[in-house]
Amino acid sequence: SDAFMAKDNHLALLDNGEQLTAALKSVRARLGHTTSMEVEVDSIAQIPPVLAAGVDIIMLDNFDPADIPAAIELINGQAVVEASGNINASTVVAVAEAGVDVISSGAITHSVKAIDLGLDMVIA
Repeated sequence: SDAFMAKDNHLALLDNGEQLTAALKSVRARLGHTTSMEVEVDSIAQIPPVLAAGVDIIMLDNFDPADIPAAIELINGQAVVEASGNINASTVVAVAEAGVDVISSGAITHSVKAIDLGLDMVIA
């Protein structure tokens, strides 16, 4: 199945009410029935209008772990809850304990050290 994601900077162009819900419903109507729709939010205020649009996944972007339980309670099982942003080895446990369904972290790739690997071959 395909996926569509609306980022929080896309949402910034709209208000956090009916305008946001209507825009997301319009997108939803154009997507195939097998396409999952994920919307990234950066405030609890964005959650009700996003939920009203019937999205599949809500990504909590840069939420303080202490604010995540309130977001999960508001979502109340109506969408998968993903946490992202500033998640690293020191914050991942608190985010997981807050009760999200999915955690995504760029720290895994941002901190990778490259190795110099030569594939020289000697042909005898």
